Amino acid sequence: MRSPKIGLLPLYIALYDQAMPEARKDAEAFYEQIAGALRKRGLEVATAPTCRLAPEFAAAVKGFEDAGADAIVTLHLAYSPSLESAAVLAGTPLPLIVLDTTPTYNFGANVDPAEIMGNHGIHGVQDMCNLLIRSGKAFQIEAGHWEKSDVLDRVAGWAKAAQLASAIQGARVGLVGEAFKGMGDFAVPFNVMQSTIGIETVLLDPKVLQSFVPLEDDPEVAKEMADDLEAFVVEDLDMDVHRRSVRAGLAIRRWIEAERLTALTVNFLVVDDSGLPTMPFLEISKAMARGIGYGGEGDVLTAGLRLPANLLHRDVLSRLGGRQRLHEPHGRDEPAPGGRQTAADEQGLPVEQRRAARGSRRLLQRRRRGADQPGAGPGRDLHAADLPRRDAQREKGPHEGHHPRLVQARPAAGRFPGRLQ
Repeated sequence: MRSPKIGLLPLYIALYDQAMPEARKDAEAFYEQIAGALRKRGLEVATAPTCRLAPEFAAAVKGFEDAGADAIVTLHLAYSPSLESAAVLAGTPLPLIVLDTTPTYNFGANVDPAEIMGNHGIHGVQDMCNLLIRSGKAFQIEAGHWEKSDVLDRVAGWAKAAQLASAIQGARVGLVGEAFKGMGDFAVPFNVMQSTIGIETVLLDPKVLQSFVPLEDDPEVAKEMADDLEAFVVEDLDMDVHRRSVRAGLAIRRWIEAERLTALTVNFLVVDDSGLPTMPFLEISKAMARGIGYGGEGDVLTAGLRLPANLLHRDVLSRLGGRQRLHEPHGRDEPAPGGRQTAADEQGLPVEQRRAARGSRRLLQRRRRGADQPGAGPGRDLHAADLPRRDAQREKGPHEGHHPRLVQARPAAGRFPGRLQ
């Protein structure tokens, strides 16, 4: 997953260039200091020349939009008249994060009054935010000293949230079959999802999928099986079962790549008619580890909304490492070894990424404008490791009991499975 990208917008006033041009040097040095500090927090920072007048703000914002920024972070280097910037900021589709901070930590009796010159951006923040509110533009403001507080961590968390919200808005969710009949909580019309949240549904043509299924003797099948045996701890695995799962998985993977899907959902009831050798649970687990969203039973909405969680989970996995165990599914009532993943498993994730999951929901709520909320029906909120066992409990068909599954196993320092990136 790429780093969140922000456009850092420096706000200033033309009057100071006329009356005291020497002040700008310190202001721009502070701007570079903040840009560097945000980069150290994992953000990609697009910069712009110091902005004072409306045309300069317009050029900077367009540059951020063209560069693919996930959000704009404003930084007042001094007071800046709001009428120069508010219109273009209100008009951009990019989320706004207002960073209210100063070079100097406090103003006690021993502080030189001349320091006020470099530390009065708050007046511009108040002016600009007033106009943004009046224009109906949502923004998130974070205040604190950039060195003596966690304000930059909070900004980084919102940038990650903006990135995840953008991922949902640009989601392309592949649907194998149709939604499970009778499950109403995710029964949102495809056109409504696209017009409100931005999730696009890509319907699968069974003939196309069949063309993606490799032959049993395809060299790619043998290589994928060998990669699995190298990447996972193997226990009592039937090679014929493994081969069927790999062939089904490669077909799904080829479809994902051909359609540039960011998420998918499979209704297990149509697997026999789809041309797949078996239900592709193994590849679904691998895809989720690569950051692809997934929802069961033809649930396009949850697949699209789970995309950010899977992207965050991939970051956790890449930080924690660990080998996986590949083995036959357990019986209905037999607990799987290793159990479910809990919040304690994610202690290696930076604080700004833990905030991001909450933040992305809040950003989406601002943009959704009435889209139906997802529910919590069967098959929701399952860890990838649980999918085969839990889904097998509901599926009573020819594919039950024939899906290799993944569970988190002991960590292996310095090593991570090749395809689980």
